[in-house]
Amino acid sequence: MGQRFLTILMITFTVCFVGGFYQQAHATCPPGCATETIESVTDYIVEDHEEYTEDIIEHADEQFELHKTWLVDDFYKQTVLPSLMKFSEQMSLTAMHQLLAIGGFFDAKEQLETQRDLEVLQARAHKDYHPSDDFCWIGTNVRSLSDSQNIADQSAYFLNQNALARHMRREDTIASQSRAPFEAEILFNNYIQNYCDPMDYAQNEEGNTFFGDLCSAPAERRNLDIDYMRLVEENRTLDVDFSDNQVSDDDEKDVLALTRNLFGAIQPVPTPTSREQFMDIRAAIAKRSVAEHSFHSIIGLKAAGSESNAAEFMGAVMKELGVGLDDEAEIYEMIGEQPSLFAQWEILFKRIMQNPDFYANLYDKPANVARKSVALKALETMLDRAIYESQTRQEMMMSVMLSTELDEQIERSR
Repeated sequence: MGQRFLTILMITFTVCFVGGFYQQAHATCPPGCATETIESVTDYIVEDHEEYTEDIIEHADEQFELHKTWLVDDFYKQTVLPSLMKFSEQMSLTAMHQLLAIGGFFDAKEQLETQRDLEVLQARAHKDYHPSDDFCWIGTNVRSLSDSQNIADQSAYFLNQNALARHMRREDTIASQSRAPFEAEILFNNYIQNYCDPMDYAQNEEGNTFFGDLCSAPAERRNLDIDYMRLVEENRTLDVDFSDNQVSDDDEKDVLALTRNLFGAIQPVPTPTSREQFMDIRAAIAKRSVAEHSFHSIIGLKAAGSESNAAEFMGAVMKELGVGLDDEAEIYEMIGEQPSLFAQWEILFKRIMQNPDFYANLYDKPANVARKSVALKALETMLDRAIYESQTRQEMMMSVMLSTELDEQIERSR
């Protein structure tokens, strides 16, 4: 490849040389001498061709060496190579700068996407973990249910034990054997002082009632020892607390007086030698205790609840319904200063659902709707449990009544 390039270069140089020589001769010779000059030159070239060719080749070799030296050392190393190095450096810097910009775009993209995802999660957490007021009402008002349930159970237990002791005429009760001759008198005096109504019974000829001069009972407590409706049903909370095994408040005395009139006002005194009579009395007491337990359970449900701020929170629910807007005392007259388990159940199971806002607030966040659903399910479970216990007591009383009705047939069959 290199040899062919040199041959072509020599021919080109020769043609250029001969052409230049011809032009020079033609320019210096007068007209008419051109033909001779060409012939002489041609002869000269032909004659000295070998010598001239060698000179040309030698000269060409020298020029090519010089050209190569210039091309490599001067032109390439001093001009092209530094320029290529600078060009490469410039291209590298430009590429790195562009990559830096592209990397910045990628970093900004990732940063913005991450920030967006965090804000989405933050908004979702704010939405999901921000409970509604309705759910807070339920969660706040159920806190005292456990303590109130324990108080209700303790009150029912005390009343059962007190009734059993009275029926069995234990020594430390008003119906003890030592007080049996005076039991009626003691109960009558208690009636005159606490429950007597001077308007009761027929008037005599002078227009005075039978107990007109004897009655000293306060007006608000008259006949509470026999008025189940006014004492128990109309009151959501009774100020009774039998956990200390003492009877001090008026409501406690009224409950015991009503219990005594409902279940065995005067207890029979069995003959010590009559075993059959003694066992019959115990059987009657056992049957009576079933009905008494149902009544005592109702009293326990309406016993004053735990000493907490339940009344304040439940009062807020009642105020939402329009109760006590002018006077908050109206609320506490309804539910009591320490709302009973019954009063708390009434508010949680009934009153909250009577507020129109409760249904409007069901159009809420999905998480809050799910929370309310679980809370209402829990309330439903508690209510079902209370209904189940009530039905169990009712079935027990029905069983005792059926057994009592069958006693006569059993006796006849013997």
